[in-house]
Amino acid sequence: MRPFSWLSRLKYAALAGVAGWLAGVALTIPFEYGVAQRYVNGNAGEIPRVLAEGLLVWSAFTFFIAFVAWVPLVLPVLLLVPPAWLVRWRRLLVPCSVLVAGFAMGVRLNLFQHKNFVSEKAFLYAFGTAPYTFSLAFALVLAVVYVKMAARRLARG
Repeated sequence: MRPFSWLSRLKYAALAGVAGWLAGVALTIPFEYGVAQRYVNGNAGEIPRVLAEGLLVWSAFTFFIAFVAWVPLVLPVLLLVPPAWLVRWRRLLVPCSVLVAGFAMGVRLNLFQHKNFVSEKAFLYAFGTAPYTFSLAFALVLAVVYVKMAARRLARG
């Protein structure tokens, strides 16, 4: 078995990051559709234009969020930890990556405050947001895609 080079680890990490970003953007399209409906004030003919503008801005914003999370947090782990170890511990890695992303975004958005746990509706409004959904989807898809690509490469030898 040949070892992974730094360049191949970087390529796999970049591909996994792009896949996570695309999945996160695709998963948050319903949030953007709701925002577009609110902005057109009943003029249904403007929904495609407003939705396109909103998705463009949202895609740029989430790309920035993903890049800021990917460079200092994900890239060092994927470059320094051997891919065989990540594949071997994938049953722990994938759920933990989602939990860490959810906790980090929750702390960043101040979602773990007492006022958010007063009722079930407040809890849902606090954690059912587009940025929170994006961060969970990004972390999940990034971890799964990287582990699958690394496992395929390790199986090839």
